[in-house]
Amino acid sequence: MRQVVTGMWACPECGRSFASRNQAHTCVALGDLDRHFARASPQVRAAFDAVLASVSAVGPVQVLPEKTRIALAPASCASTHSRRATWCTRSG
Repeated sequence: MRQVVTGMWACPECGRSFASRNQAHTCVALGDLDRHFARASPQVRAAFDAVLASVSAVGPVQVLPEKTRIALAPASCASTHSRRATWCTRSG
């Protein structure tokens, strides 16, 4: 079950939470976090886990495994990480 962060807008169609009302998105079920890393090197997963631990130390965060990225969504802003076979990219 998805965790809804207070103060965020929830899509009436799919129930996902967003910081912005009427956020543009595709109403699809979230993916599986482990599947994102199935063909990645162990170092890529370790790097993601380190980023997640650092972000989680600041406060609660939602991990949203989407089709092409993994979004980390705290209550006030969001950060996304795109997994590649040998590296991670960050936006947000």
